[in-house]
Amino acid sequence: MDDEKQDGARLNELIAELWGQIIVSVNHVLKADQYFGFTQFMEFADPSIDQILNSIQLVDPVLVAALNSEHIKGDPERNLWLLNCQMAVHLIRRTHVSLKNGDETEYLDCIQKLRSQRQH
Repeated sequence: MDDEKQDGARLNELIAELWGQIIVSVNHVLKADQYFGFTQFMEFADPSIDQILNSIQLVDPVLVAALNSEHIKGDPERNLWLLNCQMAVHLIRRTHVSLKNGDETEYLDCIQKLRSQRQH
């Protein structure tokens, strides 16, 4: 396998790993919503929304760097995966803010979008 194919394979693995980490976080949010809903999410969710948010904070800079990579810019499939990851991070942040602010309408919008987001 030549270097370019090897780099591409490693990049695919990295993207899949990032996506997997994001999906775990999305599933934590959706599970907490299913069991506790808006009114009890903050009190009973385990992991808490703060813990979920902290776990994805480390992924965000990697997403930005990957999206700016020359290997990604010319690859619509990889680009879509990373943009999907970035959207999920954004929605989890919005969920966090809506819970902190007591904004149930915003919370429900985020949950609906997280539920309908494309999962590879």
